Amino acid sequence: MKRMGDFLFLSLFCLNLSAQNVLSISPGASGGSQGGVKSVHQDILAMYGNEAGLAFINEFQVYASAEKRFNTEGLNFYSLVAAMPTSLGNFGATIQYHGFDEFNEQLLGLAYGRHLLDQLAIGAQFDFVQVSIPTYGRTSTFTAEFGIQSRIVDQLLLGFHVYNPFEIKWIDQETLPTVFTAGLAYQPTDKVSIMAEVEKVADFRENIKFGIQYWLINELALRIGFNSNPSLVTFGIGYALSSGFSFDVGSGLHQELGFSPLGGIGYRSSKP
Repeated sequence: MKRMGDFLFLSLFCLNLSAQNVLSISPGASGGSQGGVKSVHQDILAMYGNEAGLAFINEFQVYASAEKRFNTEGLNFYSLVAAMPTSLGNFGATIQYHGFDEFNEQLLGLAYGRHLLDQLAIGAQFDFVQVSIPTYGRTSTFTAEFGIQSRIVDQLLLGFHVYNPFEIKWIDQETLPTVFTAGLAYQPTDKVSIMAEVEKVADFRENIKFGIQYWLINELALRIGFNSNPSLVTFGIGYALSSGFSFDVGSGLHQELGFSPLGGIGYRSSKP
């Protein structure tokens, strides 16, 4: 019971800060190390926060990630995402899990993204969300999310995304949170990416995110970022092999709650 109590306390603490749950999982170990920015990725990380980014993928990609938020056993996050380009547009699938045996949430999603113009893309994902408490049972619902990305100039990308734009009742007749994000990505060189984002969860204060990725050499990337709500510093590294495999490690750091270690492994059918 103490374990359950500790988990619920931390879950409520996170909820009060920024509605942290399976719906706001970090965008993999790679994206999580870059401040958790979600809306402007144009690779497999698009599956974590803006399905419009799928339209820019031209090979099969898969990514698995794990996070132990605040290094607490009950705040485990696991995810597996995949994307496949086709002549009809690009498709993706996601599986996300948050929690432990006594309390957990799951999300299953199917996504689609395609170009409207060369530099304009839209995307959508349909989700099945479930919460399970063995003592009390399960509850589940369906929802959707929608996104758009547009490249303003060669080096500047704009992204918008909304999760759950509907008023869907959830646990104890509470409404499933609606989440809006708007972001910008600037790539001054092939080695440097700078991104910023504003995330607004209904009834909560906005969260401002910022991230930088720098490819020190062709295979090794350095990453850093921050969040304003909750106040987090993030950092990490990534290593990409010519075989198409990539490996990421990182962490978030909260001044009072401590570290949130991240790890991820990815594969793409052609080298980056």
